[in-house]
Amino acid sequence: MPLFYRSPLTYANSKGFEVVYDNAGVVGLFGELKLNTSIGLDLAAFAEYNKYNMKELSHAFHRPELQTGVIVSYNWKEKIVLTTNITYIGERTAFEHSLFENGVTTEYPILAGYTDVRLGAEYRYNKNLSAFFNVTNLLSQNYEIWYGYPVQQIQFLVGLSYRF
Repeated sequence: MPLFYRSPLTYANSKGFEVVYDNAGVVGLFGELKLNTSIGLDLAAFAEYNKYNMKELSHAFHRPELQTGVIVSYNWKEKIVLTTNITYIGERTAFEHSLFENGVTTEYPILAGYTDVRLGAEYRYNKNLSAFFNVTNLLSQNYEIWYGYPVQQIQFLVGLSYRF
């Protein structure tokens, strides 16, 4: 299983990652409920729980045990699609190379769980051309997806899509 961490060799030069591999046993449980209506309203809820049993490492670094969320989508006359996505990512154990002395540590930073709220809108001009607008981190929360890499506050994405 690949696990990523912030490289001590790239602290000053860039925001790079290193990868460490370990064999792991993973017991996972995933469930999803979906409701598709005839009026264009779609609802979905999901939950995923994973328990990691690492062979060499002490933790499955940056991997949450729990992820859950709700997705709501409304499609109006195949022209306008509105979506919202609320996702919770559970706390994760991070790997921080600077905490090691002589290759040993018992202290690992814990990244708090977070909730990400996203909104999106798409206008479909025809079957090939559409325009979209997405907003992520709508609650403008401060959290880290990876240790030492804080997420930007509220984010906007505007674009065009052409299918051929």
